[in-house]
Amino acid sequence: MQRTSLAIIAAMGLIPAGGALAGAVCETEVVLDASGTPVLLFGGEIIGVGTLEGSVVTARLDVTFTATGSYDASALGVSFLLPTGGVGMTGAAEGWSGQGTFNASIETTAMNGDLYPPDGIAFYTWLVGVATNPEAGPITGSFDVLKLTLTMGPCPLGDLDGDFTVGFSDILVVIASWGTTGCGEPVGPCHADVDGSGDVGFGDILAIIGNWGDHWCPDCF
Repeated sequence: MQRTSLAIIAAMGLIPAGGALAGAVCETEVVLDASGTPVLLFGGEIIGVGTLEGSVVTARLDVTFTATGSYDASALGVSFLLPTGGVGMTGAAEGWSGQGTFNASIETTAMNGDLYPPDGIAFYTWLVGVATNPEAGPITGSFDVLKLTLTMGPCPLGDLDGDFTVGFSDILVVIASWGTTGCGEPVGPCHADVDGSGDVGFGDILAIIGNWGDHWCPDCF
């Protein structure tokens, strides 16, 4: 694990914990770059595990793979998983075949969502494997580019359900956590402590109403 995951973690930028509750956060990019990562001969390798915080707006997976020897690039597969969703590709779906250098760039909204889960931890997992044909034999080749770019978007004050809008559903989150006290980090029921008072109550509903309908922060554009 150390030989592959540390490079990813070192390249990873994190939005500070609590950022989604402290106010709107303008778009920023988090790049998880594992280019050059060696692959196990028969795949199935977890090459990156870590945590992320923030709100995913869009994601892009860029892969450049050079297949060598007798390995057929159509059998290659890559996937990246978050609690909010995942993105993946296979060589076959991209029309790759045989040996040579192949490229894919996939943009998706399938991973969109708020990465402030109840336990305060959002794990990501990156897998590489022989996706479509386990009999394809050992993977021989190299990842010239293996990179996921996450666009982390504004999360307005009071957006507790991660839909980038402040509205009635966010009030329901406050009601579900009503009476929670002793809040510190915005996790678990304390996620509903919108006004930062240390407890969940009427002040949080007022804070939501004060930001009703907020979407993108005014200084982003």
